[in-house]
Amino acid sequence: MANKRLKVFLDTNVLLAALQGNKTVNALFKPGPESAVSYVIDPVVLQEFLLAAQGTSGDLSDVIKHVHILDAEAPLSPETLAEIRAIRNRLVHANELLILGAARNCDILLTYDQDLLSLGDEVGVTAKTPEGFLSELGDKS
Repeated sequence: MANKRLKVFLDTNVLLAALQGNKTVNALFKPGPESAVSYVIDPVVLQEFLLAAQGTSGDLSDVIKHVHILDAEAPLSPETLAEIRAIRNRLVHANELLILGAARNCDILLTYDQDLLSLGDEVGVTAKTPEGFLSELGDKS
């Protein structure tokens, strides 16, 4: 029986790090990790990425080809909406709440955003840095 591929949500800052040539982040897309992982983003991350990447020298297609864009029409569950409402009064950007909601359907959220890393546990999302994820993935190989 084949092992189930991990569904990993990538935050905008991880995509930008890949575009900027971050070796650790680019290692996510090498044949080893990529065969064990399915990378996803949502339309919010795609929009943020396209806006932030304007004027950079990196090739967007080299990064985007590694990800699947989640359905923008997929409704959030009542539980997710309740949790979003519970944390919305914190100093968190609305896009971060949408990202957390989308990432709940994934196994892991990869981000460098400290708010997302700390809030992940509170809403049932395993949030890690790319370095932490690669380290754990290497330990399981």
